[in-house]
Amino acid sequence: MDKLEIYKTKLNTSVKKLKYLHKIASMLFLQMYGGSNLVKYSDTKQIYENYKHLNKYLLGQFRNLIKSTNGKYFIILMGSPGVGKTQTRRVAIKYIAKLENNDDYDNINSSFIDINTDNYVYDLDLNNKGEIGRDKFNKLKDSQDWQKKSTETYFNMRKHINPVGEIVMSLGSYVGSNIFFETIGTNKEYLIQLVNFANYYEYKPIIIYTEVKNEKEHINRVISRANNEGRFPDIEYVKNTRITTKKVFNSLKKSKINVTLMKYKNNKKIDDYDFDLDKFTRVYKN
Repeated sequence: MDKLEIYKTKLNTSVKKLKYLHKIASMLFLQMYGGSNLVKYSDTKQIYENYKHLNKYLLGQFRNLIKSTNGKYFIILMGSPGVGKTQTRRVAIKYIAKLENNDDYDNINSSFIDINTDNYVYDLDLNNKGEIGRDKFNKLKDSQDWQKKSTETYFNMRKHINPVGEIVMSLGSYVGSNIFFETIGTNKEYLIQLVNFANYYEYKPIIIYTEVKNEKEHINRVISRANNEGRFPDIEYVKNTRITTKKVFNSLKKSKINVTLMKYKNNKKIDDYDFDLDKFTRVYKN
């Protein structure tokens, strides 16, 4: 039995779950050192050296996982900033519940780890300076060039944090958890690579494209979120991604890849699971 298998066994039996989760993550990360086939960034060494800052997040992601589905699901949530991809999770959970004939939505939700770059940007301190991203954005709200500085800060932080998603994704696939992967979705090739990754590890890949039909309503949501969270994306960028993500999704429908595609029209706030799935979604299968 190799070390990874030993650590995996310990992860399931030892009270020191974080210790063995960290060992597994470190070994998997070292295999990806210098960048993986999915994303290549020159600063992966910095992420590794500051790895201790991931401990609390990793423990929160993996400590309370419940295996409550028969199948394994890798769900890619794509859509322009502010369309409500967080709400789309409820749509995804309801769809899986329908596939599995299981209406225990909370347990299904607890079987997922969440790969969300925005959460890493907001909640992690990978620069070892004692300040998480959320605090940085809130400080910018009173500046004259709030939107410009917020956008610059966000993308500067993202280039350091993107590899974190690969660490969590590798961990998730290794321990066999269901995975939510959130992305804007302007890069078709990257989405196909994620689907190939999911198929390789015997997941059922599902891409859910979320759309807010009315542009004005969408922009108002972005502004409202900015007031709450401090991050204010460039409005022209948001408008451009509305166009690009729609084109990419429509193009995926013509691709010969093994994936289920779903379009979700987010025209109504969903607070629970009491909604008609067919009313808001359309499913395409390749």
